[in-house]
Amino acid sequence: MGGQPSPSDGIDRPEVNGPPPDPPRIYVASLADYNSGRLHGRWIELGPDVEIADVEIEIQDMLATSPESGVVEEYAIHDYEGFGQWQVEEYAPIRHIQLMARKIAEHGQAFTAWVENHGICLYQHDLEDLDDMFDTK
Repeated sequence: MGGQPSPSDGIDRPEVNGPPPDPPRIYVASLADYNSGRLHGRWIELGPDVEIADVEIEIQDMLATSPESGVVEEYAIHDYEGFGQWQVEEYAPIRHIQLMARKIAEHGQAFTAWVENHGICLYQHDLEDLDDMFDTK
């Protein structure tokens, strides 16, 4: 039946047989603590069902639990995972990061490679409109 192997041909296909990839996540750190020589932050998962408001609540909760005295308001993204080739900037808007996480869930890591390879600046485009540019058919 043609030259294409079937899924039951005994060939291990990690993309089919392996576990699904972990959702993208970011490590958000308190800048007041960082500037005082202390690491205080939290990993936040950005799955497709996570709302931006939930991420903002997580960030505010992390800041509220800072051991630094006084009002702690500023944060930065110090690490990230699961975004493929796309580089999350330290002060990137949470809205853009979460929308990128949703596009990754929708289209896979190919979306991040496409964004990087085409030199698309996500801060100049609305991610919802990128579906018209990224044709997966």
